[in-house]
Amino acid sequence: MNNLFIIDQEFLGAPHVIASYLLEGPDGLILIETGPASVKATLERKIEELGFSLNQIRHVLVTHIHLDHSGGAGYWAERGAQIHVHEKGARHLIEPEKLLASASRIYLDRMDELWGTTIPASAEKVSVFQEGTRSLAGLEVKALDTPGHAGHHLAFQVGDALFTGDVAGCCLPGCNFPSVPGPPPEFNLEAWTSSLSKLRQAQPAALYLTHYGKVDEPGQYLDALEERLHDCVKFVKEREGLTMEELQHAYSEWDRAQSERWNVSEQDYQRYEKANPGFMSAQGIRRYLQRR
Repeated sequence: MNNLFIIDQEFLGAPHVIASYLLEGPDGLILIETGPASVKATLERKIEELGFSLNQIRHVLVTHIHLDHSGGAGYWAERGAQIHVHEKGARHLIEPEKLLASASRIYLDRMDELWGTTIPASAEKVSVFQEGTRSLAGLEVKALDTPGHAGHHLAFQVGDALFTGDVAGCCLPGCNFPSVPGPPPEFNLEAWTSSLSKLRQAQPAALYLTHYGKVDEPGQYLDALEERLHDCVKFVKEREGLTMEELQHAYSEWDRAQSERWNVSEQDYQRYEKANPGFMSAQGIRRYLQRR
């Protein structure tokens, strides 16, 4: 797509960990994924370096409300952009207290370092986007309801480009390793595999992952991700006798060993850990298995 720009948020000072996407339409700009509030200045600077005014951004698409995807939404709403999000996530952008409290239980004293200061978006600037198509900035945007990673997850298709948030996992540039982001509380294997089928049915020419960038062979990649999903659940299920601390350690060691089979270097794996910390997937998958 000639009107598509990939913006590296340089999260935690690391390249190619979290991406935002900027689409130039006939009637303005669409920003896909705000990233956390901690990257606000970097994202704004890079948009201006592309030659655009920040006020040209008319619409912001949020795949889901986890802070690495939506934490900056309030600032764009404050500037006048309309924020489009799943119906289950809208209230958490307007009143983010529960979202922040949930994140605080996981990240403890790292909240400010990781996510910065999240502010609420005004209700009139938050639009519920249900599965279907609407015209934004002169472009036809199709939302796909894609739970599994989170129950409030959307993927967005524009033409033959599919912006997948976390439902297509994490795969960093130069690597083929499909990493499974399975944080609590909403990981669901059955829902996720159904969502992968929906992505295939959309027949995109390319996937655009928030973590990170363009995937040129969607079918092959999604098949590999689905296999890894099942492997991750099997690994946790077979270790139900471990304490959570023991499981997290075992999972992280196993996941690192898995990445080595895909020739992922130690340096690249550390970037994977910034995008998708293994301890969270251990927590999320165990919680899913306990609910079942």
